[in-house]
Amino acid sequence: MGTRDSNVMAGRPEHDRATIEAARDHVEVANPDPLLDRVQLAVYLGISERRARTLIEERRIEVVAIGRLLRVRRSTADRLIEACTTPAQRPVRTDSFGRETWLRILT
Repeated sequence: MGTRDSNVMAGRPEHDRATIEAARDHVEVANPDPLLDRVQLAVYLGISERRARTLIEERRIEVVAIGRLLRVRRSTADRLIEACTTPAQRPVRTDSFGRETWLRILT
């Protein structure tokens, strides 16, 4: 234990020391829905950092405010992707070999 640790521990009961030692050995669990900052959001969505900043600052996407920091959940980014996804406009059919081919529209 270093000098700083011994100063922190001075005057505390022994059970607090055990609690601190147990916290040091604590195993972290991976977060299934991490918070993304502006740069991470831009990389995840494949957009520019400026566009990501605009989405966050104009609240066009749901944000988590931690003090002055603004973060976006990865699940929120996934919902944005789903909301911006448009289905194919032209129907698809399969040929005799099972390959998908575009239908030709005859006029």
